[in-house]
Amino acid sequence: MCTRVGYTSEAKLSRGTGGRKIRYQEALDRVHSRREALASAQPVSALLLGYGTTYLYQQGVLCYRVGEPTTMVRVLDVHNSSSIEYVIDIPSLIGHTMDEGAQCQPGTFTLLNYADGILVCLFEARKLSPWLLAIEVSTGRSLVTLILETAQKIFVRHNSEYLLYGTHSYTGSHGHREWVVHGYNLKEGRPFESNIYLENLVGCDIGLTVSFEIHGGYFYAVSNQTSFEVEEVDWTSFYHGYRFPLESACKKTLQIERWWRRNHIEGPINDSWTDFRLHVDECTGNLSIVEARREWRDGGSASQRTYYICALEFPNKEHPEVSFMLDESNVEGRSHMVLPDEPVALLVDGSNKPQYVVAPDRRPKNVHHGDDGTTGGFILAKTKVRYYNPEANAFLDLVNDPEDPPRDGGFRLRQRLRLRVGSRVLGPPGSKEVYRSRGISMWPPEGTSEDDDELLELLNPLSGDVEGKFDERSLIYMTGDDTQPRAVVLVNFDVGINLRSENYVNMFSLYKRIGENASNPGRAGGRTLAVDRRKPCKGKGKARYGSVSPVLRPPSEGAIPYFRREKATYLSLKSVHFREGV
Repeated sequence: MCTRVGYTSEAKLSRGTGGRKIRYQEALDRVHSRREALASAQPVSALLLGYGTTYLYQQGVLCYRVGEPTTMVRVLDVHNSSSIEYVIDIPSLIGHTMDEGAQCQPGTFTLLNYADGILVCLFEARKLSPWLLAIEVSTGRSLVTLILETAQKIFVRHNSEYLLYGTHSYTGSHGHREWVVHGYNLKEGRPFESNIYLENLVGCDIGLTVSFEIHGGYFYAVSNQTSFEVEEVDWTSFYHGYRFPLESACKKTLQIERWWRRNHIEGPINDSWTDFRLHVDECTGNLSIVEARREWRDGGSASQRTYYICALEFPNKEHPEVSFMLDESNVEGRSHMVLPDEPVALLVDGSNKPQYVVAPDRRPKNVHHGDDGTTGGFILAKTKVRYYNPEANAFLDLVNDPEDPPRDGGFRLRQRLRLRVGSRVLGPPGSKEVYRSRGISMWPPEGTSEDDDELLELLNPLSGDVEGKFDERSLIYMTGDDTQPRAVVLVNFDVGINLRSENYVNMFSLYKRIGENASNPGRAGGRTLAVDRRKPCKGKGKARYGSVSPVLRPPSEGAIPYFRREKATYLSLKSVHFREGV
């Protein structure tokens, strides 16, 4: 098990290092179960967790803002099936942790990052510099408050010992904006001795062109862009990566590497569908790049989404030695010997800086060809959340698939969020194809029963804007009008997550029917599902929930005035379960 799933949460539990110890067999069963649930679109349960305005979902912990009766942050440990929520009163927090100037200024409060039990937030007021706050969520203790020079495109990455934040605010010698990373040592209570300038790291859109992560004692920054300028004559694109150790962060310890990404002859890219992130491999524990690109392969008329995986190695053992990058020092004819034998190569001169390398072969496991993403009319506007899971060999989309015509006979198409999943498995021995597709699965399946209506209402308690995030065992999304509190919904694929409301019901027969008729889903069965129809209190507009006014409340003896523990909100709402024994 250590060689196949040794870096999963289940493996840690089997070793007794992640909480309740479980048997090795149980760990293997749970890993296989959740991966198959992802690949076959068969969730374990679905829950309405509460209502809020913004949220974070990281390391299996949900942090979401609510605006009634006062602006606060509620923190729920989803992966560990917590029945309590830590509650942080934002106005009181600001009033007790900042200086007098900040206490008198209304401003905006943004959730930036959660990791290792610490929540990092940003407070911005019109007449003040931005403030960064780090809070230990289990105790409410304020770990550090930092005054920033700017919060331009700010990001935060941290663990229990180090906090790093970066801004896209440094102007390089070429005149373009670049990233600068600041650090703070939480265990010693001091800032880093110097800032780290990520010179020539191209890209400013996190999740699209750049990605940042802390892993294995290092900070990583990776980009899928090569140049600030558009090269009219070019052949090859690379990933560019930077890393430095957290214990000795400085310019001297900064490592820079690159990895082959693609050759432009593979076809144009539709950047609107690009997803770019760093992923921890559950088998090796190593970091890798996962990128989704929609390409017109080989210049064809049909575009296709493809998912690529690239190992993040420092140094790069497969660094192309026979690579070419032209500058004014090698304009002579000998440099053109390594360029492809194409007429356009004769146009290259000192004003161009093209790059070229002979394309290496990609390993089949690192390339997953999907589809065009529009099957059933799911254009980009209807595809709300996109995700690829390398271990499950599956891509998952949360799509809006409204019924046409509406079942209730109305004229307006009703929001109907569904999962759209495509996966693959190893082909038979001796086959030319290493992998074969399992096709596309949809959940919930089509149906006309009352159970379908109730499940639809659970997944769509409010209609409007949708944003969400997948991880290796669940999906959490918000849906509703962004001027009002929105519903927070969990779709769970892990039998180890046992969030169960006080008014839960099972739909085991629906789950069995899905498994038996996945290729031709029909009418859903099971018990009638009761869904909480209570609506959240309505506000007067977005500003009511996007801003806070600091309040200094007298503390009770021996307690942190802005922090408390409460019964989890989801316990009083409704949930549905699709598997026995959950």
